[in-house]
Amino acid sequence: MEDTKTEATQTTLTSPATEADEIDVPDALAELPAVLNGWVRDLSNDQRVLEFWREKSTHILGTHERLAISQQRDGEYRLTREAQDQYGHRLSTEVVTRREPHELDWLATLIRRRTDRYPGEGTYDGRPTYPTRIGNWSAVTRQNYQRAGATRWVYDPVHAIDVDGEWSRIEDLDAFREEQTAVLTLKQTDMVANYSHTKRAHSISYWDREVGEREIASGIPRTSAHEMVEHSLRNLKVPVSQFDIPRERLQRISGIGPAKSADFLLLGLTNWVAIQDAVGDESELNHHIQDRVEALLTDRIREEIGILQ
Repeated sequence: MEDTKTEATQTTLTSPATEADEIDVPDALAELPAVLNGWVRDLSNDQRVLEFWREKSTHILGTHERLAISQQRDGEYRLTREAQDQYGHRLSTEVVTRREPHELDWLATLIRRRTDRYPGEGTYDGRPTYPTRIGNWSAVTRQNYQRAGATRWVYDPVHAIDVDGEWSRIEDLDAFREEQTAVLTLKQTDMVANYSHTKRAHSISYWDREVGEREIASGIPRTSAHEMVEHSLRNLKVPVSQFDIPRERLQRISGIGPAKSADFLLLGLTNWVAIQDAVGDESELNHHIQDRVEALLTDRIREEIGILQ
């Protein structure tokens, strides 16, 4: 029997998200506009035939969503939908359909229908990326999917550390610390695979020579843990042991001593107003930060800064 599969003719496209990128795309897909109902064509991933991204997601934790067309070794084309959080973590993946090369017109129609049903919002300015630099802190290692090592940010106010290369596991943590002023560590501690999703629990800890090792939080889901890290490091302008004025002001509050002032600073709360706002009804912090603050508050502290029970 004669093989009915044919190679699709191709057109060279550029990506509006990254104009320097070019890729050859089958004609039937090349006819799709660069911006489609708020979805933007992004060609910066050379493992895909074509991708459309939007700033919004049907996933509760998602901030971005991707429609991607890839070609398999047998010539078949596959359309997948993927939700990601603001750090580029994959939250969910769905294989929408699989089609032969002669069915690309139908595939293009399906993409139009999906983008009509789930339009994008806001301005898409590129796919989400991992935060290698946060404030005065730079990431030097990153935990991989096999749970080896951990992600560590070190105090690096002049951005002297190159974070663009391969991040490797630190074998000798004591020797590594001797070279650093302060280190914040995010580590996956547990992973439970369910039918529709995977839960990844993380712990966050901090170290500097004066404060020593302190746990900030544990048992936190991945996206929320990264939000906690980002909030802490953006507000921690210097290591806790050097953050003299905010630490002294916190210790003037009755019930807050050296240890508890360090705990508040490590949550990114540098004054009594920030503590008050963190547990307020209009707080925009994720509830894991709020829960940690509630655990640190005593009746004396609440009375001192005016937090009602």
